[in-house]
Amino acid sequence: MRHLPVSFQRPPRRSSVRSTVRLVAIVCLAGIVFSAGCPNRSTSQQQQQQLRTRAQAAHIESRRYFDIAINDLHRLHEFNGGEMIGRIADQLNQWLKDQEPDPKWHPDPLVEQLPDEFRQLSVVQNLGEFTFNQSDANHLLVSYWFSRIADWAGGDTLDDLSRARALFDWTIRNIQLENQQSVPVLPSGVPLVPSLTEVLLLGRGSPLDRAMVFTELCRQEHLDAGIIAVQPNTPDGVGTWQVAFVGVLIEGKIHLFDPLLGVPVPNKRGFYLNNYGLLMAETATLEEAASDSAIVRQLDIGDTWQRLPDPSVLERVAVFIPAPPLALAQRMRRIEEELTGRDRFALYIDASAVAERFAAHPRVATVGLWSYPFEMVTQRVQYPNEIAQYTQARLQMLQLVLGDVAPLWRGRQLYFQGKLVGEDGAASFFQRARLSERQMSAMRLRPEEYAMFQHMKVTAAYWLGQIAMEQGNFDSAVEIFQNHILAQQQGIEWLSGVIFHLGRIAQLQRNYAQAVDWYQRDTFLPSRYGSLLRASKLVELASPPPQESPEEPTAEPDTQIDEGAGEGNAS
Repeated sequence: MRHLPVSFQRPPRRSSVRSTVRLVAIVCLAGIVFSAGCPNRSTSQQQQQQLRTRAQAAHIESRRYFDIAINDLHRLHEFNGGEMIGRIADQLNQWLKDQEPDPKWHPDPLVEQLPDEFRQLSVVQNLGEFTFNQSDANHLLVSYWFSRIADWAGGDTLDDLSRARALFDWTIRNIQLENQQSVPVLPSGVPLVPSLTEVLLLGRGSPLDRAMVFTELCRQEHLDAGIIAVQPNTPDGVGTWQVAFVGVLIEGKIHLFDPLLGVPVPNKRGFYLNNYGLLMAETATLEEAASDSAIVRQLDIGDTWQRLPDPSVLERVAVFIPAPPLALAQRMRRIEEELTGRDRFALYIDASAVAERFAAHPRVATVGLWSYPFEMVTQRVQYPNEIAQYTQARLQMLQLVLGDVAPLWRGRQLYFQGKLVGEDGAASFFQRARLSERQMSAMRLRPEEYAMFQHMKVTAAYWLGQIAMEQGNFDSAVEIFQNHILAQQQGIEWLSGVIFHLGRIAQLQRNYAQAVDWYQRDTFLPSRYGSLLRASKLVELASPPPQESPEEPTAEPDTQIDEGAGEGNAS
């Protein structure tokens, strides 16, 4: 990490100090009999100088803690699991001791609009605190991951919409939709909301988790993103707001993306095949979708499933700002302000400012904070033991150490940073996680341990396949997905992701029949909707146009054949 010079208060110039000393000496000598105060004045000045020197030294020492913490954050991939997270928290706590809270700071006004159960959460009650704990360190870590991903996933273009589309595409490629039957249900009867840390590390989640990942990536790129919610028409005229799309606000227009189907909402041009053979769509705006119901109808799957049964609900929408609770904390704003240059990334969100920009759109009826991130925290307060056990079981394979390294953990850190291949790239560590049967036999594993190592092996193979996709090594990706995942019993958990990637490869090879076949194999919900949509659009676009039946020829009078001509005149 590049260390920047620390700024501190310039000490008095030497000439000024000498002049001051001479002046004090003259005054003291002249009035020594009459004044006993001169020595005290000199002592006072010396004490003030000592205090300033000590303050400067304390500031430098405090800044050193900050620099070490950020340096450790950059080097986190060199350590196993989260062993460095606690150290980073301690260092930032030392730095915060020297920082003064802003007396004018107050929680974001949108916090007051949250339901009581969310406002009473300790993390919300302590938004103004200047103490850094383990949860704060996790927020720092996941925000750092998002910033590194956005650096390489957003592409090189300066165009905001192109960057948003690239970040959305990365999200869909990298966050497989979880089979809804495998999502645990809490005693309250509601599905468990995973943390952003889990979603990113495992590369799995719900459509809402995809929305959260996409909006966090947008925030790192300074793009305003929000959740577009609609209110279904009911007989009494009152309905709850339901999540429909993600909207990205660019130059006053809200561009729509669908995290469920994994496609941008297409504008009037509809879906098309680009120069590489991929199914594509230009992004519709909220105004376009609200003014023309045919826009949203393009997301329907024949007559069997409708994305929005009543597209007119887009005429009046709500926009909810996705903000992890800790992203609203004063201490996160202070840390973000201290970051400079390549070290800088987004930790804090001015949610009200973002909401105000969305509220200026004529189709936006109301704005607020999205409840989903607060539900995640609430669940962990209500069911700490159950969720801790489930989370530990899911992340256990990332904590497995082989030799002196946890290969999956280190590989994921490097992947987030865009370091995909090479001796110190993500692929090399994923390869380490793929132990052979001989190696596992030599370890004399218990049955449950063997199953865990097999799980790690299949997961590493899936991530190797993703890297092959990113590198354009499609033959290698096909071999990995088919032989090392689909052929393995534990590969079933990655089936939707494998189908997505194999269908994409078939498109790039312009083997559309194969792509359709892959998509139609997806039987899991909710990913099946997106797969069937892709299949139906490819059938429409890639099928050869029907052959027109040739018309019966009409003989002209001068070309008619005389039935008797030539008889007996064989040539």
